[in-house]
Amino acid sequence: MIRDRGSIKWTSLMLPEHVKELRRYIYEEHYDTPEPILDEQQMEEMNEVMLEAMEYHVPLMFTIYKNKRLITLSGYIHYIDTNNKQLRILDMNDNVEFVSFSEVKKLVKMEGLI
Repeated sequence: MIRDRGSIKWTSLMLPEHVKELRRYIYEEHYDTPEPILDEQQMEEMNEVMLEAMEYHVPLMFTIYKNKRLITLSGYIHYIDTNNKQLRILDMNDNVEFVSFSEVKKLVKMEGLI
C-alpha cells in the first residue's frame, strides 16, 4: 500500500511567486467591492472640503475606488487639475499621487488626528 502525503507532495512543485499570485487572484476574484455611487450633494460637500483643505493646508483621508477595491490614502491636496480632472495628493511620505476625481468616494479631515 502506498501512503499519500496529501497536498504536501504538491507544495514542492510550486514557486513562492506562484503561491502569492494564486492567493492574490483568489482574493480579487471573490472580494470585489461594488463602486459606491455619489449623489450631487455628496460631491458638492467633498468639493467644499477639498477647497478648504487646500487653502488651509489641512490633511485629509481619502477613500478611493481603484481596481474594484476601496483604499485609503492620507495626505494633503497639492494641486487640483481641472483640465485632466485629477487631484495631486502629497501623501505622508512626501510622494505625489495622481487621483482622478471620479475615483474619490469619501473625504475626511484629519486636523484633529494629527
